[in-house]
Amino acid sequence: MNLLHLDKNELNALLLRKEDRIGFDNVTELVNLASGYSLLMALPGIKSKIFFLICLVLGVLLIIISSKHMFLNFKHPFSADDLYAEILQMDKVERRSSIIAIKDTFETYPHKYLLYFDEGWKCDFFPNHKTAEKGNTEELRGYLSEELEVPASQIHLDFLHEFTNEKPSVEHDNQMRLYIYSIYKAEISDIPDSWKTEHFMIAGKNYRWMSIDEMLQDSTIRDINQDVIAQVRDYD
Repeated sequence: MNLLHLDKNELNALLLRKEDRIGFDNVTELVNLASGYSLLMALPGIKSKIFFLICLVLGVLLIIISSKHMFLNFKHPFSADDLYAEILQMDKVERRSSIIAIKDTFETYPHKYLLYFDEGWKCDFFPNHKTAEKGNTEELRGYLSEELEVPASQIHLDFLHEFTNEKPSVEHDNQMRLYIYSIYKAEISDIPDSWKTEHFMIAGKNYRWMSIDEMLQDSTIRDINQDVIAQVRDYD
């Protein structure tokens, strides 16, 4: 089952903009138009002044409103499929991601976190992986073991917090996406010697150690990932 993620205010605004176009078709409007003319044609035979005024008003309103709707339907056709398509365009593409905060436990660079450089975003990020529906902790441990080339038995993971944020994806032409982040803290019992420098590589990927302050001072990291940095800072 595919779920849509919509902003209720945006949906309400769309429906208000289209309220004159929803629920009308030319057949119905022709019937209403004919009914309006029928009421006007019957006026000469009506003796009651009150009933005469009621029929006059109803007839004129039916003609005006139906004519307006027919004109709009002819000039700017708008169907249920059109409305559905516009609602689909409002869908917030959802991305569930698990963020792993790894501190330098050997204090070569105290209070700093492990980041890698993402070529797609051209930005340094915490290690991350698509959140699994089941067994996420074990899947993350296996992912880290493979990516960082350390035994899974040396990786300890603790879940810290989950939060949601909507922001543009630089990697996807600034398309708005709904990010659901799960924040984890990871400890590695035996950090390799090759990690004990400020910059290093693992399997061709660039890694570095950075403090929270250093991340926030970097304009690229701050603009793209400030929400995640703040969550790691507040919950680790």
